[in-house]
Amino acid sequence: MLDRCCRILTCLFVVLSLCRAIPCVLASESTPDATGFTFHSAIQGSANSSAQVNRLEAGAGYVFNPKFAIDLGLPFYFVNSNLSTDPTQNGFRSGLGNAFVNFKITPTLADWRYVSSLTATAPTGDTDKGFSTGRVTVDWNNAISRSFSRFTPFVKLGVGNTISDTNFFYRPFSSLGLVGHFELGTTYLLARSVSVGASAYSVVPSGEQKIYSRVTKQQNDTSQTPASNASGQGAGRAFETNHVILNDPGLARDHGFATWLTIYPSSTMYLQTGYHRSAAYSLNTFFFGVGLQLDPGHKRIKHP
Repeated sequence: MLDRCCRILTCLFVVLSLCRAIPCVLASESTPDATGFTFHSAIQGSANSSAQVNRLEAGAGYVFNPKFAIDLGLPFYFVNSNLSTDPTQNGFRSGLGNAFVNFKITPTLADWRYVSSLTATAPTGDTDKGFSTGRVTVDWNNAISRSFSRFTPFVKLGVGNTISDTNFFYRPFSSLGLVGHFELGTTYLLARSVSVGASAYSVVPSGEQKIYSRVTKQQNDTSQTPASNASGQGAGRAFETNHVILNDPGLARDHGFATWLTIYPSSTMYLQTGYHRSAAYSLNTFFFGVGLQLDPGHKRIKHP
């Protein structure tokens, strides 16, 4: 297993190196409003007291015009957990996540940047490892921002039938159930290639929620545990001791904040690190990310 992981990481860095070199060759041919294929790859991770959840992702898409684009991708997860006193329940596990397709619309506005995206996933991940809920999921997200000198405040509003991972927090579980999610924050440009940011967020669930833990292994008894009977550090941390949990909206409810630093070594590459605090789960998470994106115009990656 470790040999396979090493081979995957080696392939990733080869791809990153090639993508880093391509823009230098093609930059003179690119135009800001160019259309065509896009390619991206990234390795990102979160580490907290529950587990280390890392995600390797690669994908491709197509820019039809400055207002509409489509993107497809497939993630691969690496999870390490040491929560249980039973050594058979701890250790390293890995596997494919859910393949996804993302449709992005960017209307033309005078001084504002508005992006509406719809992401749908197919249940290609393993539910026994918590990498999927075994169901198709959909998430609709809307982000609006505007720059004022070096500051760029932003607001994000969305709704879906799952709690999606973010750059800042790869959750120790997959969820199935209706949720609304909100984020308010700003970035500040320290230098041409360095920015910092901070945001506050909230996840508001509605109706029954189903949780598939990524940090506990599937038991021989595959019955589903009601959250009222689940053990752990409060109902919100029931995923630390139970693999599949059913509950009212309280299990998926979350709020907190994040702060981060982003460095752009080139117009197509970013390095990111930061801190995330989940108040509902009482989790302090440190995260990192390395990513590349090659698009027809080779424009600087925008975060958020």
